[in-house]
Amino acid sequence: MEINVSKINDKGKIKGFKEKLKSFLVSLKKIPWLLGERVFSFFLTAILLAIIVSALFFFKSIVLTQRQTLSVPPDLPVFGQEALDKIKQHWQDRRQKLEAADTTSYPDLFSPKGE
Repeated sequence: MEINVSKINDKGKIKGFKEKLKSFLVSLKKIPWLLGERVFSFFLTAILLAIIVSALFFFKSIVLTQRQTLSVPPDLPVFGQEALDKIKQHWQDRRQKLEAADTTSYPDLFSPKGE
């Protein structure tokens, strides 16, 4: 009769892991008590941590963006005469449509039919 030693070792590893997990969970349960006993130092630490995090965000968003230089293209884009004519024609068409809408009379839906 042979005994498989690897199975015994696996059971021992599992028991060890369970014990470590239980001790970890017990230590997690103690955290609120520890914080309650040391409220003032915890409060100061939390404020200091908040100041550090907000300073990092400030530095990242304000200071680093001011250091960056914007690249401006040397030449501005130039529209050709055809593009300008198309834009002008489009604006004229819109103006004509708006003027035509002003002259159109619509029936009054709220007045009696006889009037």
